[in-house]
This record gives sequence, C-alpha cells and structure tokens, in this order.
Amino acid sequence: MRKVIWAALGAAMLILPLACSHKDSVSPTQPSDAAARRTSTPTRTPTRTLTRTPTKTKTPTLTATKTFTRTPSATLPTFTYTSTQPATATNTPTPTPHGVQSCSPTSVQVCGIADDMASIWINGVPVGGGDDFRYVHVQCPQMQPPYGVCPTPVCVTVSDPVSLGLGATGNVIAVRVKNYTGHEMFASWLLDITCTSGLHTYVKCGVDRTIVYHQQESGAFPACTGSAPPGTGGSWYDKAFVPAGWSVPAVFTGLTFTKPVTDPVTGLALDFMAATTDANSETQCDALYFRQTFDLGQ
Repeated sequence: MRKVIWAALGAAMLILPLACSHKDSVSPTQPSDAAARRTSTPTRTPTRTLTRTPTKTKTPTLTATKTFTRTPSATLPTFTYTSTQPATATNTPTPTPHGVQSCSPTSVQVCGIADDMASIWINGVPVGGGDDFRYVHVQCPQMQPPYGVCPTPVCVTVSDPVSLGLGATGNVIAVRVKNYTGHEMFASWLLDITCTSGLHTYVKCGVDRTIVYHQQESGAFPACTGSAPPGTGGSWYDKAFVPAGWSVPAVFTGLTFTKPVTDPVTGLALDFMAATTDANSETQCDALYFRQTFDLGQ
C-alpha cells in the first residue's frame, strides 16, 4: 500500500514540471510580455506651444498742458543822460552878420580819394605835391592797383593856413581827376578847418555849389595834357576864375571797391562826385574838373 502511494506521488511530481514547462513556453514569432515591455517604442511626442496674449493694456489717461502768462509787474526806469563832453563842431558855421569872419583858421586838413588820382587846390594854392589823392582798394594791400594807396584815404595838412587866403565868403576848392585805364572816374573830398575857438568847420563834397567840366585829353597816363577848361579870369583853379560851359555834377550810384572819405560828424561815407551817375569813362587820360565854393560863415 505504501509503495502504491509513493508511486502515485512520484508520477504526479513528473507530470507537474511538464505542465509548468508548457505554460511558460512561447512561440518564436511572438515575444513574451516581458520582452514586449522591454522593446516598446514610445508613441508620445511632446509638443510645447506657447501663446502669450497680453491681457493688460496701458492707456495713458493724463494730459499735461502748461499755460504761461507773463504780466509785467514793474515799470522800467527812465534814464536821462546829460553829456558833459564839450560841444562838437558842425559843418555849418554859426552865422555872423554881414560877412564878418566867424572862423579864424589855425590849421587846415584836406582828405580825398579818386578813381584814379586827383590834385586839389584851395583858392588857387595847391595842396600837397599833386596827384596825392588816389584810389584806396577795400582789400588792399592784397588787391592794390599800381596807382592806388593803402590803407586809408590820403589826408594832407596845410602847414600855413594863412597862405590859403581863406575869407568869410567866396572860397573855392578846385579838383582835377585823371583816369588811368577807363571804367569809372570820380572823386570825393573833405576840408577840416580848425578855428581859434577850437571848433571845426567841415566842407564836404556835394552837388550843392559845385560844378564840373569833363573832357578827353591826350598823352599817356599820368602825363596827360589838354586844353584848359573854358572860362575867364586866370587859371581854372583860381579863386577869381569865371567858368563858362560847365555843368552840375552827379553822384555816382554804381558799385565801387574803393574806401570812402567819411563824414566826421555822421560817420557816413561821403558821396562820390562824377560827371554822370554811372561815372562812365572808357579811355585813358579822361579828365574831370570840379569847382566848389564855400564860406567860413557870414
């Protein structure tokens, strides 16, 4: 009996491993669950999509406006200036009755410019050495014609003013202008007469009380020669000369590059005196003759 039981138990133990072996076996073409888990391919691909949508909008709501109003709160003071300087001279002498001389000259200075050069006489007496008053280019000495001077208009002082024979009335300034190469021809002049009182009398060029004679002369500049201007009673520059056929001069209104003679009272440029407003002169040795009368006062 005991042998039968042990035999049955032995058979059962043989059958059990076979069953287990059959349970764990797998097909060669079908992997086991464990293998499948080890060789699986992920099917999930992460995709990140970020969308930023501002939810806050800043809208300025403050508007600043500045308004300024300036209201004067004070009244500016008023200043009164009283000059303590001595009286300045004028170009018009103080009138005195019936030809009594109001200025006894102690010195006389003559200033002038010309295009191209000029000589000046007072009551027939020459001032300077002749042809002293010349063109003064505004850009001299960089630009300077051969006949010009630099840097300012020429002024000549008469060493003996008594020699000029200045009287209360009927004095004469005579000016002769020579032309060098053509273009314009004109002149400008000023007399500064110092009186014993210390005041000054200024005689300025101008169309008032002035006459001109224009003629073409011969020769080569500056040695130009020609007939004397028409008239009687001596040389054309003498005080007693009486002109005939002369005319009223004109003020040159064109463009020029010469420095002017300035008015000592106003500081402005004196006029350029010519035969015509364009001062036209196209030939060498063209000549202008001026006579201007003036008084010392009466």
